[in-house]
Amino acid sequence: MLISLLKGPPYNLFVEPHVERDGYQTIVPIAGTEDALLVVSVVSSLVKGHVPDGSYWDFAFLITVDFLNGGGEPFRTADRQIAAEFIPDGSRGEVMEVVRQSLCSLVETAKPLFVGGVAFEQHSILGAVRKYYFLINALEALGYLLERTDIDSGGRRFWVLRRGTGT
Repeated sequence: MLISLLKGPPYNLFVEPHVERDGYQTIVPIAGTEDALLVVSVVSSLVKGHVPDGSYWDFAFLITVDFLNGGGEPFRTADRQIAAEFIPDGSRGEVMEVVRQSLCSLVETAKPLFVGGVAFEQHSILGAVRKYYFLINALEALGYLLERTDIDSGGRRFWVLRRGTGT
């Protein structure tokens, strides 16, 4: 049985260098088993995008499941339905707040000129669209201005914000 590991808000967030790419990440344990052999975390990342001048940074978040005793293969997912199986009912409402606080901490660390993200699902359902506007609003509160939101050629919603002149 999974139990919540969340204590907050505010949550204890530590921004660290990204392990695989040029950027930063936060890892926040959100659930686990009482014997601590399974840990579920929200991993949020802000990494430099593929533009020559490095002005664009890409934000993403995943749910990771780690089996600490070798009792299963660790994995990560952005799929809402798969992730829901590993998040206790009482904690589900807190996950996006963890993501929002992580995004703000990452952006305050990197101070990118442009920051954006893309939805995991094609033609995102209303709940997924709401979470992206929740994140856009968080960036706007930090002084970023919405440059563009649209749907890419793969049918996924994306957004790009630019740092305001006063930030």
